[in-house]
Amino acid sequence: MGILENQSTPAYRVRVRGIYATAIASLLLRNGYILSDLSEVLKSRISRPYIDLPPHVTLKTDLEKRDEILVIGYPWESGKTVEKTLVENFVFSTIRRGRYGINTVVKVKNLGNCKTLLPGGDIGVIKTNSKCPDQGEEIIASVVKEKLSPSDSIVVSNDIRIVGMYAILIYPGQGISFSEHIRNEEKKLVLAELAAKSVDISSFHVKFRSSSRIALLRDVEQELKGLASNIETIQTDASSIDTGIIRRGEYISIITLSQPDKRLADTLRTETIPTIVFHHTLKSGGRLFSDIVDYAEHLLIDLNLDSTRLGYSTLNYAVQTLRGRIVGIRHIKPDGDFYNLSPGRVESVELKPNKQPVIVLKRVFKTPGVLDGLNVEKRPGDYDVMRIDTSAWRIVHEYYTSSGDPLGIYVNINTPPEIEENSIKYVDLYVDAVLKPGKEPEILDQDQLDKAYQELLITKELYEQALKEAEKSYSMLSQIPL
Repeated sequence: MGILENQSTPAYRVRVRGIYATAIASLLLRNGYILSDLSEVLKSRISRPYIDLPPHVTLKTDLEKRDEILVIGYPWESGKTVEKTLVENFVFSTIRRGRYGINTVVKVKNLGNCKTLLPGGDIGVIKTNSKCPDQGEEIIASVVKEKLSPSDSIVVSNDIRIVGMYAILIYPGQGISFSEHIRNEEKKLVLAELAAKSVDISSFHVKFRSSSRIALLRDVEQELKGLASNIETIQTDASSIDTGIIRRGEYISIITLSQPDKRLADTLRTETIPTIVFHHTLKSGGRLFSDIVDYAEHLLIDLNLDSTRLGYSTLNYAVQTLRGRIVGIRHIKPDGDFYNLSPGRVESVELKPNKQPVIVLKRVFKTPGVLDGLNVEKRPGDYDVMRIDTSAWRIVHEYYTSSGDPLGIYVNINTPPEIEENSIKYVDLYVDAVLKPGKEPEILDQDQLDKAYQELLITKELYEQALKEAEKSYSMLSQIPL
């Protein structure tokens, strides 16, 4: 898949942080965006102009969730637009989108017990410092937490929160607070004095966003007064406003990158700085692998080595660290849910002709149960031999009794597996293929894949890839006598 360029996109300003920052910066510049609030590292790498004005959109990756890019944008359309550019290029990604946004103001009807019915039909939990509103009562509230995985609840606060470029104004409230990224005490003092002059801080709470530290004071003052005016208008019109969304806040979504997406990120990063292949795959695998990549790229520059050969060599070295060890299996769902399969021992590591490793892992079951998909009884001592090809869109599970008799073969369709320091991870694509002794192969759970596509959790490319891989796996199983 090539890299798309679209110079007709609005000139939104974007801040990038985390292990994908250099690659994403290259992609954004190709597509007409403006880089803003650059880190010192990125400033040293980017030769194109950037601007020290507050960003409309922030893209960042947490060190605890190294496969994910968090998209936060204000105004709302800025976040949607930048996300669209990312997804059009990282075509094998999964996307979890907030339906309402953070600090979106809504009028809702209460269901009782601090629960409320949101405009899209979702149930929200009301966060309040006083008693819960009465059942049937309509209130103005603000969304303070979005549902970005099945275990999340949407939380609304029983107040009005109006977000701007530089601050969030909350009513009722009082006082002033600052983003954790505003650390300069002198700057805090200047902003606090400005807030006290611009709005009544005995009635409003002013929370300064990180962008206020690089903003012009006259712009901050003008915005605070405008936010206060917006709140007054909402209060005045509250009784006549229908239930629904009153004012959009910040767009929020999470993009999870697969191994092919990270390979594209490697290519983008190479435009700025020498980069080995599998740079982002290994960087997302934890601190140890990240340090190995840093050393490999030091050699790449210092000895003028070939980036492809060195990348494959580095990947294989990292995989070899798993040999003979007990490792976990992280089974991640497109909707953000995940679970850990019972761990297994890495029995061997083989190299394919394409130089990507294949890991053979054995899991011995300790408890009785039923093998999912196969619907076959599982007893203590039975085992699973997993063939994990790091370049394939599937993992093959061969199940055996404790005496070595075959129980069946289960082919899990997923994004190409990646390694971490103590585990193997992939994004499950719902559909699977199975073969039971004496039976014909079956394809399972395509309806779940269809549903994920309809709900826009996966891209068209990922959907079609999963279907194609399921058919290939079905054909493969058809050739196996069992």
